Amino acid sequence: MYPEPALLLADLAGRWVGSALKKKDDLVKRAPQLLRVLQHCIELNPLGALNYYRQGALYCLLDQPQKALDAFATAEKYESADAQADAYYI
Repeated sequence: MYPEPALLLADLAGRWVGSALKKKDDLVKRAPQLLRVLQHCIELNPLGALNYYRQGALYCLLDQPQKALDAFATAEKYESADAQADAYYI
């Protein structure tokens, strides 16, 4: 009935990282910390696509293109699964 607390925490922390991505000040310097936060979010909710997109954006900032592509591919996979599940209920 209600979402699991761990999923809520992962969503909240992921949104915090997303808001940090919008701020340009010292973003590259803070990227490793933000990646650690996202890793915990992904551990709590491995099926959530948004945190993989955020992870990919951070890897782009850190000039790690292969890791960015991998994160984006994972996000696309989970986003497609979410869309199929949503279509089932329409």
